Amino acid sequence: MRIELSVKSLLTILAILGGLWLLVHGLPALLVLITALMLVAAPAAHAARLTTSAANDAAARVAERYAGATDADEHGVDDCERQNTRTIACGVFVSITVDDATQRECSATVTVRLGKGRKAKPSVSQSRWVCEDTSSSDSEDDGAADDDGAADDDTVYEDES
Repeated sequence: MRIELSVKSLLTILAILGGLWLLVHGLPALLVLITALMLVAAPAAHAARLTTSAANDAAARVAERYAGATDADEHGVDDCERQNTRTIACGVFVSITVDDATQRECSATVTVRLGKGRKAKPSVSQSRWVCEDTSSSDSEDDGAADDDGAADDDTVYEDES
């Protein structure tokens, strides 16, 4: 019995046999490679995320320190807004009684960032404190003008601390 094969048929058979050999011998190596890549990429996929409560606590400490330095009556955190997974910006306020007729309301933005690494601690930065004086006579007069023609506008101060 004689079997004749063309060159094209012979190359096709060789390609099929080569593909089967690669599948049998290359599949375990491919599976090991995929498993190794998954193990390496798993910690990166589960990256650290700054929590809102941690950012709120850090912002509250900043407001508390400023309130202690200025003998403030009230202090606290207005709101927190997530910028990304590692950064949250919080608005803080401090209320200071200047005298019987004047109340000073100060505010700032505190930015809390989570450092890099698995056990990174948050770092805090803040904008300048902006303070505005309001007098109790403003609410009674409803913004009426003084005798010299100037209105009792609120005065805005920027604190350097």
